[in-house]
Amino acid sequence: MSPIKISLLLLLSAVFIASSGQYANAGIIASATRVIFVEGDNEKSLMLVNTNAYPVIVQTWVDDGDIKSTPDSTVAPFVSLPGVFKMHSGAMKGLRIVRNNLSLPDDRESVAWLNLYEIPPGKPTIPPYQTQVTLAMNTQMKIFYRPHSIAKKAGLAVNQLSFTVRKNGRSVSLTGKNDSLFHISFAKISLLANGKKYEVKQESNMMIAPLSQKTFEVEGAVESFNDNATVETSIIDDEGHQFSRTFSTESQRE
Repeated sequence: MSPIKISLLLLLSAVFIASSGQYANAGIIASATRVIFVEGDNEKSLMLVNTNAYPVIVQTWVDDGDIKSTPDSTVAPFVSLPGVFKMHSGAMKGLRIVRNNLSLPDDRESVAWLNLYEIPPGKPTIPPYQTQVTLAMNTQMKIFYRPHSIAKKAGLAVNQLSFTVRKNGRSVSLTGKNDSLFHISFAKISLLANGKKYEVKQESNMMIAPLSQKTFEVEGAVESFNDNATVETSIIDDEGHQFSRTFSTESQRE
């Protein structure tokens, strides 16, 4: 199969994901949900498609996760090229992500964020967009960098994850501890206690960094609680797929 056909197949899969809700509001769709660099990789490529019914201007840049960063102020270990371009409706475009000379830790995985900022025309001419307000939108994707010495151990990271559930009155929180050298990203986390399921509040960044911990708040008041509570998770892998994993918990009461 030719590279063009493979890219088109990947983009069609991405568009299907978009229609399922993951990127329901984004018009610019990428052929992958994350980019992974291993030490020694100098460049990676993404294919983009404009699923809007109108042309857009796309601005791209990489930052360190600071929501206040701009293309002019950001300092990041990667550069996206081109930085600004126009895409007609249905058009495809290749995007290059290049490693620069900024140093990164050599004992754990690092992460940066690719921004895809799409700017619609000031006044669309295609119905029904003529009578609708079209807004600029920014989609962020994670870029992971792995030192060569640990790269092959990424699949084992989830085995070094643990949870502590803490109850304070009727409020409950979950603290996830990540003892691995990799970032662990969640699509969903739930607490099962006394036959009931309680969802964790969704955050913009449901990820625990290497050798660190993160506390998540459980939605609603937990009426009862015991030491046999478990945590159900949906974890996102390198390909952007989700897999389920259940953990026993340690418990603390305040």
